[in-house]
Amino acid sequence: EQAIDSDKQNGTSWSLGLDYKVFAEYFKFKGEFSKAKGYYEKSIDILNKCAADGWVSMFKKDLASLS
Repeated sequence: EQAIDSDKQNGTSWSLGLDYKVFAEYFKFKGEFSKAKGYYEKSIDILNKCAADGWVSMFKKDLASLS
C-alpha cells in the first residue's frame, strides 16, 4: 500500500501499474478473484496509458485466466 501511495505522489505510472499487479497476484493467491480482477483491471488501464503494450497483453492473459 505504501508503494502505491508513493507512486501516486511521485507520478511514476509504470511502477504504479506494476504495484497493482502485485496486489492482483496476492488476491489471486488468496482465492479472492473479484478483488484480483479489479486490481488487474487497474494495472492494465494504467499501463495502457504508459504504452506498455507487452505488459498489457501479458496481464490481460492473467486476467482472462480468472474467468
